[in-house]
Amino acid sequence: MSSRSTRQKKEVFRPEQILFALDIGTRSVVAVAGVPEGEKLRILALEMQEHSGRAMLDGQIHDIDQVSRVIRSVRERVEEKLGCAMPPAAIAAAGRVLKTCQVSVRRDLDPEEEIPGDVIRSLEIEGVQMAREQLEDSRDPEDPNRYYCVGYTVTGYRLNGYPIGNLEGHKGVSAGADVLATFLPEEVVESLYTAVRRAGLEVSCLTLEPIAAIGVTVPPDLRLLNLALIDIGAGTSDIALTRSGSIVAYGMVPVAGDELTEAVAGEYLTDFATAEAMKRALSDGRKSISYRDVLLVDREIPAAELKEFLAPQVDSLAELLTGRILELNQKAPNAVFLIGGGSQIPGLTDALADRLGLRRDRVVIRDRKTLGDSVAGRMQKLGGPDMVTPLGIAVHGMKSAGRDFVEVFFNGDPLRLFQGGSLTMADVLIAAGFPSERLIGRSGRPLRYFLNGEEKTLRGGSGEPAVLELNGKPVALEALVSPGDRIVVTGAREGEERVLTAGDLISGSGPAEVIFNEAVLDVSPRILINGSPVPRDRRIRQGDRVETVEILTLGDLFRYFEIETTGYQVLIGELPAGEETTLKQSDVIRLLKEQPPAPAVRKEPAGTVVLQVNGEPVELPDRPEGHIFVDLFENIDFDLKRPRGTISLELNGRQASYTDPLKAGDRVRIFWSEDSTE
Repeated sequence: MSSRSTRQKKEVFRPEQILFALDIGTRSVVAVAGVPEGEKLRILALEMQEHSGRAMLDGQIHDIDQVSRVIRSVRERVEEKLGCAMPPAAIAAAGRVLKTCQVSVRRDLDPEEEIPGDVIRSLEIEGVQMAREQLEDSRDPEDPNRYYCVGYTVTGYRLNGYPIGNLEGHKGVSAGADVLATFLPEEVVESLYTAVRRAGLEVSCLTLEPIAAIGVTVPPDLRLLNLALIDIGAGTSDIALTRSGSIVAYGMVPVAGDELTEAVAGEYLTDFATAEAMKRALSDGRKSISYRDVLLVDREIPAAELKEFLAPQVDSLAELLTGRILELNQKAPNAVFLIGGGSQIPGLTDALADRLGLRRDRVVIRDRKTLGDSVAGRMQKLGGPDMVTPLGIAVHGMKSAGRDFVEVFFNGDPLRLFQGGSLTMADVLIAAGFPSERLIGRSGRPLRYFLNGEEKTLRGGSGEPAVLELNGKPVALEALVSPGDRIVVTGAREGEERVLTAGDLISGSGPAEVIFNEAVLDVSPRILINGSPVPRDRRIRQGDRVETVEILTLGDLFRYFEIETTGYQVLIGELPAGEETTLKQSDVIRLLKEQPPAPAVRKEPAGTVVLQVNGEPVELPDRPEGHIFVDLFENIDFDLKRPRGTISLELNGRQASYTDPLKAGDRVRIFWSEDSTE
């Protein structure tokens, strides 16, 4: 057999066949090239290069030119291996650049109505919007950048101030929610795009590093579980939490592998690179570790000694990680997955499990072997947990090319959304900043007042909820949204406030006036609000104390005007009547003496009785039985048939009644008091 026949034929690829991905990290850039084969990505090339200086800090680019040069370098090396140019690249933003805000929101409720699901979701949206405002308030006012909401979770609900698992269907006076929202700064996205473009590439899609890692480490059937993924790098440890099929929270701890390396360097007098090699040797199963210190002395120590030295630092890192997980998740997750170069630190998985109260087999390291059928390739570089995120970015790029940002049309205007998973109408409203209070048609304000000492509550008018339309069809907040969809939202209409006037509180069935002992008496209803008489068109306000007096029977008449009827026969017209007799308009009422009049009626001396009425002298003819107040109306010019308010009677400076006795020299005032109006 000829040597030519045994020589493996080199594959030739075209750019459109290749999937190219970049993991642009704080310390280095990793480039991955592969070809899709069904649902699997076969890796063809992998290149890594460290930054020459501090070009990036905590996942954010500080020196775009320096980062772009490294990207160009790894791209060219991959191109040289494969013999073709690279297509647009899939990239990812680091989890450590995400900003998380925890807020609490509260909303007053109608205590008579059950809480529907729409109210709960509107409360959650309000929480995200409040978190965005909190984020905006905390940043430099000169910073023009915006933030994309890439996920949120509700860590707890409250009903009337007390914790509750689910608000739906309950009744109460208030509802609250604790919302944890996560945002990606626009500047991070733009700097990544710029660095890639300066390296001679375009971007095919962008995701978040935790999303990419979970995509290849956690099978879809496990994503409903409450899981924690920890990416332990050189400078930081990034945390992502899953629940109900989505990433619900992100966090970061500013301690990772470098802190342990620096501790080794200080203890054993080595440079950083040597200390890093010593630390990594612990995961190789060696019994002893050889190294050269800064004194140029070759030394050898038991691996167990180094492991024992690092144990306190490992425990401290575990304490920080578990504290952050519990802060974000409010409880221990079902399991914890570790990736990244720092995940291999001996003893870390056990320390995490013990502090979280989990079985030790529920805290595990994910590496190339756990990626299943997502990735194929025989390169030695693919094996470790530090390669999970770069491979995850590549697989995500294969499945999601061109879907990093989604553009929809909201009320006619284009709107850009970050696609971290399935997008719903609620995500659109959050991105658009649509006020949550305009989603739910709240009932009009109820009216609470007191009527004759009894508290009353009248409900306001019913509101109309917002109308959500997706491509011309009405939908709910949970409806899924696709690129190019046209969304129209008509804000909710609040119900009308309950309006009530004083006149609404009286029956209106009684008479307006009657004739009593030849005097016309005003018997129309009396209305007092907070102790003062008011007209019928006066609006009832919140908390008003309303008193109504309706003169409907003879008994009502006698009690209101304080008329003493003892010793008298009561006639209406020519017929006898009792206190229960209903009054009618213009009834003529007379009292016939059956015995000496009541003590309230006093006799005046013989002759003319002279009084002062409204500052003018008035003479009353002498009567044996004396005079009472109502007798004045037979002798003065005061038109009772055309009321101009409420009649007021005063005798010698005090309020009087129609049956008060009169004597010579009394000072009398009779006038219409003007009613108060709004």
